[in-house]
Amino acid sequence: MKNIYKSWKTTLLGIVLIVCGLAYVFVNASPDYILVSLLIGTGIGFVFAPDSVIELLKNKSKDGFN
Repeated sequence: MKNIYKSWKTTLLGIVLIVCGLAYVFVNASPDYILVSLLIGTGIGFVFAPDSVIELLKNKSKDGFN
C-alpha cells in the first residue's frame, strides 16, 4: 500500500487506464470486454507497482528487448 502514495507515476498511469476502461464501457453500445478487462487489469497492476517499473520499461525499450 505504500507504493500507492510513494510511486505517484505508476499510480496515476493505473488510474488513467482504469478510467479509460470504464469510459469505453459507457461510451460504446457494444464494447469489447476483453479490451476492457485488459485495461482495468493493467491499471490495477500499475496502481500497486513501484515507479521502478517505468524505468525498467524505458531501459528495455532502449535496448530493443535483447
